[in-house]
Amino acid sequence: MKKFFKWFFIVVGVIILILAIIIVGYFISHDRYGFFPTGGELSELQQNYDAVYYDLNLEINNEEQSINGYVIVGVKSLINNLETIELDLVDNFDVTKVESNKQDLKFEHGDQKLLISLSESLTQNQYKEFIVYYCGQPLEAIRPPWIGGFNWSKDSNDNDWIGVSCQGEGGKIWFPCKAHPADEPDSVAINVTVPEQYYCASNGVLQKISQPKPGYKTFRWLTKYNTNNYNISINIAKYDIIKKSYTSIKGNTVPVVYYYLNDPTEKADSLVDMAIDMLRSLEKYYGEYPFAKEKFGLAETSYWGMEHQTINSYGNNYLYTEREGFKFDRLMLHEMTHEWWGNKVTVKDWADF
Repeated sequence: MKKFFKWFFIVVGVIILILAIIIVGYFISHDRYGFFPTGGELSELQQNYDAVYYDLNLEINNEEQSINGYVIVGVKSLINNLETIELDLVDNFDVTKVESNKQDLKFEHGDQKLLISLSESLTQNQYKEFIVYYCGQPLEAIRPPWIGGFNWSKDSNDNDWIGVSCQGEGGKIWFPCKAHPADEPDSVAINVTVPEQYYCASNGVLQKISQPKPGYKTFRWLTKYNTNNYNISINIAKYDIIKKSYTSIKGNTVPVVYYYLNDPTEKADSLVDMAIDMLRSLEKYYGEYPFAKEKFGLAETSYWGMEHQTINSYGNNYLYTEREGFKFDRLMLHEMTHEWWGNKVTVKDWADF
């Protein structure tokens, strides 16, 4: 018997070792060794300011799987004589220019950090905006949403189907930001240019759709709520849209919007009705839906799900759980509950998760 257990543990140990080698090799081959974590102790430089505002202006290149554009970053100094801003941005990108008030600023980009030297130091509570121009290929998701990044997928008709999930990695995998759960901007503008046959769904309220050049459309979204950087997301596909509403416990009319594809409309319609029932139920326990002035949104994704604020990712394929004769979507309920616990109330560090 002792001999049996000896060889049993040897075989199990060898299998575990082989699996570990395969997994590590897989991550290294995808340039994902270390998982690009966020959180932990803030660096000294990042302790010196608050990120107040992001304004993303990006063009998505489906064929090259790349993005190109600029981000306006607004910060408020927490100290006197602030001279350097430290942002997070993965090295996949080329930063071509940083400017403020049409004046070029000196910068360094490396080791997943973007260091910007201000032309004039800031005093405590002083607000400053600067523009970061950059381009490149964002990290690709390899097991979304747990090992996140961009999803460059195709729908059943071979149309592009693009999404972003980056809870563990933070927004730095696709735009320059202070990628720490403790710091939430007061508002975020998301302006995304895509080929005209596609729709882009994102956080907050759609302000307008414009045509910057032939064959393309720009979707302009704005959220005026505090938003964690990992919760900023875009979803691009040939979406159909169902929009309904309900009256919250405080009397507000809340839009409920679902961006879906490849499924019969009756399935999508019943999912929205189910979402409204769930929202009403959760309001009894947790209070009014936290983002009532914007929307509760769902975007169908090629991965399972994520609680992106006001635009929850949904990939459960209408697989419902039945309890005592009632059917409900466990994944939608899970992500929806995060709108209260995770989005409205957010941990200051992942150690509290």
